[in-house]
Amino acid sequence: MAVFDDGSGSQLYVAGTFTLAGTTAVENIARWNGTTWSSVGTGVHYEPGWHGITGLTAFDDGTGDALYVTGRIISAGGNPVRNIARWNGSAWSDFAGGFAAAPYAMAAFDDPLGLGPSLYFGGGLLPGDTAGVGFARYGLKWPCVVAYCSAGTSANGCAATLSASGSPSASAATSFVVSAQHVEGQKHGLIFYGLGGPIAAPWGATPSTLCVKPPQQRGLQMDSGGSNGACDGSLTFDWNSYFATHPNALGAPFNAGSTLFFQGWYRDPPSSKTTALTDALQVVVGP
Repeated sequence: MAVFDDGSGSQLYVAGTFTLAGTTAVENIARWNGTTWSSVGTGVHYEPGWHGITGLTAFDDGTGDALYVTGRIISAGGNPVRNIARWNGSAWSDFAGGFAAAPYAMAAFDDPLGLGPSLYFGGGLLPGDTAGVGFARYGLKWPCVVAYCSAGTSANGCAATLSASGSPSASAATSFVVSAQHVEGQKHGLIFYGLGGPIAAPWGATPSTLCVKPPQQRGLQMDSGGSNGACDGSLTFDWNSYFATHPNALGAPFNAGSTLFFQGWYRDPPSSKTTALTDALQVVVGP
């Protein structure tokens, strides 16, 4: 059962294996407006020999509120579907290519990672025809990259900050580059990451703060370029490429939904620790 407003007010939707709701002919799904039962288009149809709805929930996928139904269903409103169908209040349609096998459960949830409301599916196979671990997410925001912590200031007044481009991907299918700008020129440095979460630990007596909880994985050390004594150096770290070529890297292999924390480190000889740190990024990994 699920409550859904198709534009004419909230109604209770019930799905299962039935052809009558009260005295109204339906096809496995019906709605109740508080007084009478009615059909939902021409309903949903199962694969021969299979029965049952496994999930029913309302969700806005960015094109408006709709009702989603999962189960071993092959058509909805006369349209072919693959184990999931979408009702927008007036018509049935398939959704995102469907599933190779019916999920066992479905729920809408707004998680604390800042990804926004999403549909979560459990059991069966992942979307399309790819066998998986039986858990999938469909949402509007992915990935999530959020800056936190404050950049330290080097002896020459450089406050290096991190930014990112591309998509952090558990499959390393695309590039995801974390960059540090305004680094001390002509100094060695690197970008590192951790999985344990954020911290705010003093970096000796320097203005920098360690913002990534150990254990940490260092990226490859490099020269910042630029000019000595200037803040025109930079550091880069293609994280997807790194873990694709370093299978024993911290946290590998990664899964969609993993959260990582990145920070940059570079030489600053006049400081008490002879090094300085950038600000930090919190990153949620995509598929």
